[in-house]
Amino acid sequence: MFKKVKSTLSTVMGGISSIPHPQDTSSQAQQLEVKYPYSRPFFLNLTNDEVQMSADHTVRPLLVPRNITKLPWCAGYSETINSGKTVLNEDQGVGLQFNIKPPYHQQQSEDDIDIDDGPTVKYISLTDTNSQANSDTQDTEGGLPVTYFAIFDGHAGTGAALMAAHVLHVHIKDKLMSVYDRLVSSESSSSDSSPDQFKPPANRVMSGMFDRKLSKDDMIRGALESAFWEMDDQIARERSTYRIKGGCAALVALCVDGKIYVANAGDCRAILIKDGEVTPMSMDFTPESDRQRLQYLAYLQPELLKNDFTALQFLRRVHAKDIGKMVLYRDHHMTGWSLPLSLHNIHTHTHT
Repeated sequence: MFKKVKSTLSTVMGGISSIPHPQDTSSQAQQLEVKYPYSRPFFLNLTNDEVQMSADHTVRPLLVPRNITKLPWCAGYSETINSGKTVLNEDQGVGLQFNIKPPYHQQQSEDDIDIDDGPTVKYISLTDTNSQANSDTQDTEGGLPVTYFAIFDGHAGTGAALMAAHVLHVHIKDKLMSVYDRLVSSESSSSDSSPDQFKPPANRVMSGMFDRKLSKDDMIRGALESAFWEMDDQIARERSTYRIKGGCAALVALCVDGKIYVANAGDCRAILIKDGEVTPMSMDFTPESDRQRLQYLAYLQPELLKNDFTALQFLRRVHAKDIGKMVLYRDHHMTGWSLPLSLHNIHTHTHT
């Protein structure tokens, strides 16, 4: 099917360009409510006065955590503002721990918030050190433990980096929960070895879930890629109702089951230093292949597909009988695989 799509689209677009974001310079945008007030990373534990002093371009204080236990693994962190470049520090950092549990065993509460048409997630305030940021995300009971570090390099405003710092880890957690069964099955050869409370219900049908041997790495990579995309999409949507200035590059290190998974968007870079050897852990974000270029074109102009194809790539050929079942897929921004709610939702979303 991909060859047919390539034949249809290959002469239409010569290359892929970055996704444009609307600028909020109009007077109407300036009147909108700020999505997240300006702050510094919660683990710095700064007072309001100290937050303002941190933006002093003359002194340029070097900020470090007062209590290193506020960061997972007592990790180090330091920051200072770029002198003369911006009024406020547009960058953000996050360090959290949380557990991945089966979505069919999650208990919803009055704190759960719907993200428009997306998944139901719980927002965690990262500006209050006494909030759930230090309790909910540090939970270590049951499930698959995850350690999350992130840096957001803001530009042209503080809004996008602040929003990503508050929300991206929630999208990642939700995506990992959706493939919990696959993550657990990668660890054991028998589903009977998993605790009873974490076994999927009989009616949880996942079409194509095990049609091809996929590793845990494939699923985690797909979860990160789809979470990044949903974060980008959410910022774009909410610019119409909130004042979210600027944009940001992002770099995430996710530690799961003894492995470190690094994901980035933009030009943020990560390195690993061991025994004096420096190993690059990321590359500047660019389209991977002709597949991504064509899928991106199909995403922008679905009418070119004439209702014969979808902009998504599936793990295997899908049929009418798969409607309503969950199937593995990847979009133009992904190299891994992800699991949506159902094929019907994909069909509706991509207008195929």
